[in-house]
Amino acid sequence: ELEGQHGDAEVLAVGPGKNITVVTRHRIGEGSASRDYVVFFRGLERPGPSVKTGAALGTLAVVGFVGDADPAVEVEVRELRQPLAGAPPTLGALEGSALSFKVDPRNVLPLRP
Repeated sequence: ELEGQHGDAEVLAVGPGKNITVVTRHRIGEGSASRDYVVFFRGLERPGPSVKTGAALGTLAVVGFVGDADPAVEVEVRELRQPLAGAPPTLGALEGSALSFKVDPRNVLPLRP
């Protein structure tokens, strides 16, 4: 869950990349407006048990699992330039600058005391 998120995250893509990549979409309310962010989880050994395209993921859902050989997971947050219409784009299109741009994860991850 991201700071200010409304509702559950949605799985947009599960696919190859650096091992397995899972992409989730999050709606963030900012005043009277809202923005959509996508979070890339790269380097997973396998996706979580309920992770499939179109699935809703609650706050404590398992996105994926890491392996013993390479336990490093890369997390990237991107803000969508406009809401997605229709079927989710491909993994490659989601990473492209035409649909989204990178943001610092510290701007959207919840602060913990």
